Amino acid sequence: MSGEVALDVRDLHISFGGVKAVDGCSFEVPAATAVGLIGPNGAGKSTAIDLISGFQPPDAGQVHFHGTPLIGKSPHVISQLGLVRTFQSPREWGSLTVMDNVMLGLKAFDRERASLALFGLGKVKKQEDRDRVRVRELLDSFNLTAVKNLPASRLSGGQKRLVEFARIAAAAPRFVILDEPMGGVNPVLGERIGAAIKELVANGSTVMVVEHNLAFIDAVCDSVVVMAQGRVIAQGPYSSLRDNPEVVSAYLGEMDNV
Repeated sequence: MSGEVALDVRDLHISFGGVKAVDGCSFEVPAATAVGLIGPNGAGKSTAIDLISGFQPPDAGQVHFHGTPLIGKSPHVISQLGLVRTFQSPREWGSLTVMDNVMLGLKAFDRERASLALFGLGKVKKQEDRDRVRVRELLDSFNLTAVKNLPASRLSGGQKRLVEFARIAAAAPRFVILDEPMGGVNPVLGERIGAAIKELVANGSTVMVVEHNLAFIDAVCDSVVVMAQGRVIAQGPYSSLRDNPEVVSAYLGEMDNV
């Protein structure tokens, strides 16, 4: 850990029809760590990440990503800065093959593709060949080699989630928000997803995991942010939360089951 703050969220607020969905939410995420964002249903977690990633404008508050203010920027601009997110249901290009879906990850941040074009088709072809080698490595890592030529629409829900993770690994974003990555995933695939998160962090990415599976959070996250009723009520290592009365009360004892 470098001590650098990747994400600084300060006093976020948003209301819908008089209901305070996010009510003064503040927390920091250290760079190159995995941080869990947890809380009971209705805590404001999904709304908070919508505000952070530009899908909703807040009523008030600030978000800085490596010192760059994000409020007012579109999701596309935010993703170009290196902060990307997933959604509760995997998103893929169903008509494209699994391999092509993952190839798109390599091109997510336009890695010098324009400058390569200036040097002629030969250099572009060499780069494409290197990209395909990298994608084949990722497909093998995620046990997707056998389905690499299938349209992504034909995969199971768990396989689609793995394609999504392979695409993220290919893109190597600076920061990724994972919205319930364990939803609909069996334990075997869950172990691979946990390993993928640790690999992303080891390679310098910062990961925020929004998840109800507390055992998974405990296994993969360096620290945890706990929300309830739109506010952050605790932040720290998962082990420190078991004795926090406010956290235990918010979860009605669920912390004891991990």
